Amino acid sequence: KIDEAVRQINLARLRIDNEIAEPASSDPDYLLQLESDRQELDLLDAVCLMREGKYFKARKALKAIVEEGGAYKADAQKLLEEL
Repeated sequence: KIDEAVRQINLARLRIDNEIAEPASSDPDYLLQLESDRQELDLLDAVCLMREGKYFKARKALKAIVEEGGAYKADAQKLLEEL
């Protein structure tokens, strides 16, 4: 099930990256939502890494989220403390 989750995360990330590169709307709120969605995918990907036992990669991904800031910084920090 983790493999399928990672596959879906990667597909969603590609769609969001494409939409950020060529947005359908110039609405600032829409662009902020796309960025928030991308950050959420980063966090979900880190959780998948943790569940797979890839702790070094998970720690690296979580640190990047914390350094970037954003909506999921606190969640990433909490997960880092649990590693």
